[in-house]
Amino acid sequence: MKKVFTLLLLFLLFGFTFSHSIEVKKILDFVTLDNFRPFSYLEDSKKKGIDVDIVKEMCFRMEIKCNIYFEPWKRVLLSVEHGEYAGGFAGFKTPLREDYSYYLDYPFHYSTYNIFVKKGREFPFEKIDDLYDKQIGINRGFTLGESFDEAAAAKKIKVQEVDSVEVNIRKLMLNRIDGIAANYHETMMMLVNMKLLEQVHALPHPIFRPKGAYLMMSKKSDIENKEELINQMNQVIKAMYHDGTIDKINKKNLNLQ
Repeated sequence: MKKVFTLLLLFLLFGFTFSHSIEVKKILDFVTLDNFRPFSYLEDSKKKGIDVDIVKEMCFRMEIKCNIYFEPWKRVLLSVEHGEYAGGFAGFKTPLREDYSYYLDYPFHYSTYNIFVKKGREFPFEKIDDLYDKQIGINRGFTLGESFDEAAAAKKIKVQEVDSVEVNIRKLMLNRIDGIAANYHETMMMLVNMKLLEQVHALPHPIFRPKGAYLMMSKKSDIENKEELINQMNQVIKAMYHDGTIDKINKKNLNLQ
């Protein structure tokens, strides 16, 4: 009887160690937008940004290894849709994206989008109608709110899509477009880097109210216990908001500390 008890104890200990080791070795691959300061970008071969730091801290607290890859935004969405990655970040909620992804309960950041124009070529902007017949540059694959997207689809706004806000700024300086519809923080940081802050500025009225951008977990990705995993992520992100970690990450990346 003693021998049986000993064997049973060893089996339980071995089983616990094995299952714990599987949990620790779980690897999640995420994809995010490349060159999207201050949210996700590479600098000196290091992965940086608000969203990147949030994912790193989330994975650290969950004791799992996470790999982060960078792609153009359209490729990010396609990869999540087809289940090539566990998830992608950070995207706005849209009915189409909800067809192929689960959203966390808490956003990684809130985005403000403005129209940026060249100094001396300003125009009034308070509503989407004010953009009709204008050449507006946007990042490829971005959604800029229902009103803007519908006007663009109807060709009322002449949208030019490119892969980065830097390209749009260069086109703006050459008078090839009338304005850029872009994330405020990303564009401001790029203007500083390009030494064009005095020549380009944002029109005062935002395109839409600040909108949450979320981690999207692919419905097609091959991950076990996906519902449980998402619940754990929600708990961790909630805790990061409550204990001030999200605020610290934002301040660090926006140079506010």
